[in-house]
Amino acid sequence: ARMEELAQRFPGRLAREMIGADVAGTPIYALRVGDPGRPTFVIQAAMRPGEWVNAEALLRSCLFAREKVLGASSVELVPDLEATAWAAFGQKKFAEAEALMLRSLSLQETAYGMEDLKLIPSLLGMTRVTSAKLNEAGTTRLLERVVAIREKQRGPDHPELAADLSRLARQHVSQAR
Repeated sequence: ARMEELAQRFPGRLAREMIGADVAGTPIYALRVGDPGRPTFVIQAAMRPGEWVNAEALLRSCLFAREKVLGASSVELVPDLEATAWAAFGQKKFAEAEALMLRSLSLQETAYGMEDLKLIPSLLGMTRVTSAKLNEAGTTRLLERVVAIREKQRGPDHPELAADLSRLARQHVSQAR
C-alpha cells in the first residue's frame, strides 16, 4: 500500500506494475524509480506479505545507484528515500526509517522551502514513524507543522485544514492517556 501511495505522489518518477505471477501464483511486480527521461532503476520481484528484507535491499541498491547519478542532494531522490524508509518501517527498523524520512524532508525543504505544501505528505508519513517509536511529542510537533503550513498556504477555511486539525486533536487525546 505504501508503494502505491508513493507512486501517486510522484507520478512518472515511481511506478509499480504487476507483470505476472510466479509458479505459486504470487504476483511479480516491477518497480521503476526515476524520471523516465533520466537514468532509471528497475526492480522485478515477487513480493509476499512481510517480505520487506528483499525489498529494502533492492531499494537501497536503487538509492545508491541514483545518488551516484543525481548527487546526494538531489530532490529527485525523495521517492527512493521514502520507498526505502517504508521498507525499513515494514521490518520495524524505526530508527532507519526515521533517518531516511528526515533526509527526504531535508531535501524537500532545501528545494521548496520550509512552508511548501509539497512537504505535507512526507510530514504526515513521518508522524507514522514517530508514533511507532512512541515519540508522542515529536508526532505532535509534526502535526502542528502540517496545520501551520496548510493554514498559511490554503487559509483557515480550507477543508483539508479541518482534517489536519482533527489529526492533531486525536494526537492530543492520545497524549493525554
